Amino acid sequence: LRTLVDAVRLQFFVLDQASLHTVINDFSFFEHMNAVNELFLWSSAGDFLMNVSATLVEETMLSRGVGLHARVWAPETLCRAIQGASAHGLRHASLLRYARFELNMPPDASSCDVSHTLSSNDSVIEPPALLLPGLEAFRMHGLETLQVAYDAPWPMGAFITPENMSEIGKVTKRLFEMGHLQALVRLVWSSMRPIRHYWGTSHQHGTQITISTDKTFIRNVQNELNQAFMLAQTAIRSISAYLSDSLSTLQLDLKEKLLLSLKDGCAGVKEAVDSYANTLPKILFCATEAGARASNSTNNSAMARFAAGVSNMLLEARCVLAAVHHISMSAAGDASLLSTPASAAGSGNILTQQRQIRDNFTRLREDLRTHVQTFALLRREMSRAARAIPEVELQARATQLMLYF
Repeated sequence: LRTLVDAVRLQFFVLDQASLHTVINDFSFFEHMNAVNELFLWSSAGDFLMNVSATLVEETMLSRGVGLHARVWAPETLCRAIQGASAHGLRHASLLRYARFELNMPPDASSCDVSHTLSSNDSVIEPPALLLPGLEAFRMHGLETLQVAYDAPWPMGAFITPENMSEIGKVTKRLFEMGHLQALVRLVWSSMRPIRHYWGTSHQHGTQITISTDKTFIRNVQNELNQAFMLAQTAIRSISAYLSDSLSTLQLDLKEKLLLSLKDGCAGVKEAVDSYANTLPKILFCATEAGARASNSTNNSAMARFAAGVSNMLLEARCVLAAVHHISMSAAGDASLLSTPASAAGSGNILTQQRQIRDNFTRLREDLRTHVQTFALLRREMSRAARAIPEVELQARATQLMLYF
């Protein structure tokens, strides 16, 4: 009987190894895994996600003035951005047809593979600071509804499962967010640089309205803008560097584990892929609904607080960039951004207009200071949460992330 069992096991092993050989050589298993990393994550293969985010921001800026509720992350614009980014040296362009990016937003006519369905969560709005006119490119409403899928042909679907893509999709959202923020950093820097040449005036109906001619005042505001910009830029670069370094390490670990798991057959390879997908959101501190609903134990709450802190830090960075951009463009002569009432503008009362513009300008500076102060509070809270994480590896990674700042 034992001989018969051993013979059966040997046959299973031979069949398993033959199946794995077919998957790897005939169905290009490693090509599909590399495509998942390139299309849905950051990888050495290219900057696909970064290019998509940059294209979305640029398109929104070109169509400025489309309204208070304009969205960067809309199905039709995402479709065009994906098509455009795929034309820029995408290494696995032939496998893009298996990738799907779904935004659960109100539909707009589109004929690409970006799905769009009605969302019950469409009432979610941006912070008030980002709903001011002229800040359309700073809004990310819609990105939270993103879902990704990779409809790989049989038998690849047994390894790259919908459950795996659900976990990877959490990271894709964060990476899209980072790409969006890095595009905003470039945008805000370009709006800050020239204001020293024509600072302090605003043109409205042919009349020059002066915000201030006091050189000390101008210098103080410019210093505030520079410091706030550097604060937001440092936070974005720090988190981006941590994500990039961690992803590179995790992807190298995956390749090693896949090679070591070949001796265990298909089950060993699938276990390596599952472990990789499930580990990504945790190690990269991507806040999820599940994390927010974690139990009240100290262990879970510390991890959830730190992940939420990363998300809140990025939100504050976006608000700071928006405020700096708003103040820069207003100081450079864009009176429309200061929301001066039309009645005052048409009254011909220059003193009234000037007073209202200065008052609005003062409120913008106060909002900027509030966001800067929030930054400091978030950093302290994240440091406390990092020290309270019980898992040694995750605590070390959280501490490592804080060192990037």
